[in-house]
Amino acid sequence: MYPVKQSTALDFIFFAFDANGDGVTGKVDGNWTKRISKYGAAFAAMTVTVTERENGFYHAQLSTSHTDTLGVLTISFSASGVKQVNLQFRVSTRIPDDHAFPNVSGRGMDVDASGGVEVGSFQTGAIGASAFSAGAIDAAAIADNAIDTATFAPGTAVPSNVTQISGDATAADNLESACEGTGFNVGAGQIVSASVTGAVGSVTAMVSANITQISSDATAADNLEAAFDGTGFNVGAGQIVAASVTGAVGSVTGSVGSVTGSVGSLASVANVFTTQMTEAYRATGVAGSLAQMIFEIHANITDFVIAGTTKTVRKLDGTTAKTYTLDSSTAPTSITEAS
Repeated sequence: MYPVKQSTALDFIFFAFDANGDGVTGKVDGNWTKRISKYGAAFAAMTVTVTERENGFYHAQLSTSHTDTLGVLTISFSASGVKQVNLQFRVSTRIPDDHAFPNVSGRGMDVDASGGVEVGSFQTGAIGASAFSAGAIDAAAIADNAIDTATFAPGTAVPSNVTQISGDATAADNLESACEGTGFNVGAGQIVSASVTGAVGSVTAMVSANITQISSDATAADNLEAAFDGTGFNVGAGQIVAASVTGAVGSVTGSVGSVTGSVGSLASVANVFTTQMTEAYRATGVAGSLAQMIFEIHANITDFVIAGTTKTVRKLDGTTAKTYTLDSSTAPTSITEAS
């Protein structure tokens, strides 16, 4: 059984003989019936070209599509007057050629005739006297049972002295100072932590934070964000309590329910009597605003027409504002709103 690397093409030669064991010559590609089975699967037709070489030897090639399945690959060739040729290959991820000796970069190591690893397998100077401090490896260091299974048992602490961090001795020294409390400021003052447990004595300078909850309520935090970024949440359900307001208030949208306590001055109240109002009229049967009521009263007094039992009051531009119905066209005693 010949080893072949997965998804790799392979040229091979096979011998065709007759019932007497003699080589069969003169067969062309179209004379052959070719079948293939991958890893024990059912046989199927195989697409491959068979070419005669000489004296009963023929050539064929396994393609990458033939060798794409790991395991035993079985093929058979049959032709008239030829004993069936059966061949098997083992398709593997790696084959012996991948483990080259002597060493090929990234694939092996130099091994001498006696089985030893040659010096060339190690970087020059990688292991030398300077790599070990004096006495680092001596009889005491390798005493009987000095290193055993208990030394590396799960949960067992292994003492170590970190002299460098990523090749930087200063970083190791600074970490030591920070951990023993002698003063190094880790992260140049920027400490990132998922959470802080326990009380924080004091914080100097600004603390940047993303508030995701207020009193364990994520909705409250979202509403506070909406109130501050101007997307519309009404903080306090419209009830804002302030000890005092300094400076002018540009405008108030909506009604003011009540004012508790004294009002120091209302210099701007005079503007109510000197500012031109916007003409407006209330809808039929509903209460109106002060401006709507004033315009309706004004129209009823100064600009109206009566036709039959209908009284029509007009807007400032002469169009109809509202209509009313009289109980009589000659001697009315009552009037009701119509539209």
